[in-house]
Amino acid sequence: MVRVRNNEALLWSILGIAFVQMTHLAIVPGFDAAVLQVFAIDVRRALEVAALMPYICAILGGIVAVVLVRNDVASRRTIVLAGLGLAALSGVSALLLNTRVWHLFAMNSLLGFGIGLFVPVVQSLVFDCFDVNKRRVLCGMQFALSCFGCILLGIIAGVLELHLWYGGHLIALVIVSVAVITFLLLPKEIQHFAGGRSGESARLPGGVYYFAVMTFLFATLFNVVGVDKAAKLAEASLAGGEAAGHALMLMLLGGVFGGVLFSKISQVLGDDILPVSFLLMLVGFAFVRYFPDSPVAAVAAMLVFGCSFGIFVPRCVFGVSNLVCASDSTLAAMLVSCAAPAAAGVVSPYITRAFSAGVVGDAGGYFFGFAAVACPVLAGVAFVKNRYDMVRAPNALCAVID
Repeated sequence: MVRVRNNEALLWSILGIAFVQMTHLAIVPGFDAAVLQVFAIDVRRALEVAALMPYICAILGGIVAVVLVRNDVASRRTIVLAGLGLAALSGVSALLLNTRVWHLFAMNSLLGFGIGLFVPVVQSLVFDCFDVNKRRVLCGMQFALSCFGCILLGIIAGVLELHLWYGGHLIALVIVSVAVITFLLLPKEIQHFAGGRSGESARLPGGVYYFAVMTFLFATLFNVVGVDKAAKLAEASLAGGEAAGHALMLMLLGGVFGGVLFSKISQVLGDDILPVSFLLMLVGFAFVRYFPDSPVAAVAAMLVFGCSFGIFVPRCVFGVSNLVCASDSTLAAMLVSCAAPAAAGVVSPYITRAFSAGVVGDAGGYFFGFAAVACPVLAGVAFVKNRYDMVRAPNALCAVID
């Protein structure tokens, strides 16, 4: 058994890293306008691809992390520090290389690859080193801190982007301090703590893929319906369309609330959090759809959207943690906490563009109609799956250390 002092050090390391886990999202508000002021309009398509690089490279980084861990090429501590270092290096590259389009590709690629390296490894430590009650709390607190960090970093990025087009990327330099703290606190030899999971399994349980797919679908729907449409409607209600980023900040604040309350809600609802979250998303869109001129409705809608995400994602991550053994924890964590949301970030702009291209007239009504179909259908699928799991005999997939 590892001493309690090391257990606490690991805990603080995990929470500190969570603070910078959504750094790529903090750069988004106002970034497109800042970039287009510098680069010619004829490179817009290249800039759109560059905006996807954090997500694409996060998936690649997650795959590399899994390969390194499963083949014992490097310790999990080393991989986490390497990921933090690469993400911080994106801020350094912004300082030194900021005059060409490929420089933007380099910044985003470094940031995404670094995040892809450390996120699944850190999440696997949560899976392996804490008992079920601590895992439940940690999954919620990680998401809450990620959203809170994104809010603070987003505010700083917005100020910097007023003076430098690449100013938003400079917030990645904050990761340097997190890397130093992690270097000092993260135990060099990470073992399974009392109550953690151990053992081996021949393959990943089907439930892991279910949670990963549901995370992908929810994140895609959240991006298309929430971030790309409902947030813009809310911004129009809040400040006549001049509040770029305000709605996103409110969503993130809702995510903070959802993450903090997740442990209590999860104990009551269990996996029924999934269908409830889909329906909450629909309720949020209904607020901005039917009360377009109400700032109160706009604020309520964004908080509801964020809260739905703040309980959905931790529940999927926590659900996976109850299914896998130590030998598969990094792969499972990569699928649900890295690959699924990153893939949603890649496909969402194209889905939004495809929908918007065929819209004539009331775009808000068109997207609300889509949400009115998609949300109840996915909620129904999750509800039926939960009922099926309740009547099925549970399988003991892993040994739990008492």
